Amino acid sequence: MSSFQDQSSPQPGGHRQHQAELDGDEGDDRQHTAAIDADGLPLDAISPEAQRIIDSLAAQIEPMRLEVAQARARENRLYELARIHSVLPIPDRREFERELRYIIDHILDAGALAKLLVINIESAEVLRRSLGWACSNAMILHAVRVIKGMSENNDILGSLCGHDLGVILFSTDLKSLETKIKGIERHLNETPLNWQGENIAIRPRLGSILLDAGCAEMQLTNAVDKVFCQTTLPNECIK
Repeated sequence: MSSFQDQSSPQPGGHRQHQAELDGDEGDDRQHTAAIDADGLPLDAISPEAQRIIDSLAAQIEPMRLEVAQARARENRLYELARIHSVLPIPDRREFERELRYIIDHILDAGALAKLLVINIESAEVLRRSLGWACSNAMILHAVRVIKGMSENNDILGSLCGHDLGVILFSTDLKSLETKIKGIERHLNETPLNWQGENIAIRPRLGSILLDAGCAEMQLTNAVDKVFCQTTLPNECIK
């Protein structure tokens, strides 16, 4: 039995010798790995001519990559210009109507109440004809700032083109919505534009409609537009 035990027991230094053999194998693997470049090609398989071709292709690709990055930056810039009004710091009509469509399709289904408020800055057209673009634009910008000051964070303000502004107001009940509209109207009337030392009244005209989940955005804006329309043409428009 002792002879059997002697044969099965490890020989002195046998484990260290076996470990050294394993370490040697791993060293060979590391050397083999080190001989492979980042593209997965053995370095000794790439001739100087092939390396020159690879370097040349890389030099040609880099300007193309920069051109693509610049094109994407221009695209993002154009998108921002397309959705923001050219003069006012608010969305233009197209972007505002997208927001309106989203609210009609999603927000109202959750039981929220919202009204579309359209504000016509009547004095802006008069100022355009009497004092020019600069004063007219200043009046619209002034009105936007006044409305923003009276709106809540979740209300949405945008341009409806010309001298018309749109505001989507949210609340949990109709009374609160009416209170918000009256507050905006009062503040507009009480906050004139100071232009070159003269105080000029904003003279807003307001119309609103309760948003309905079944309405199209154009139906809503057209319904509010009727508030501002006269039943007959002014005499100066008739030839």
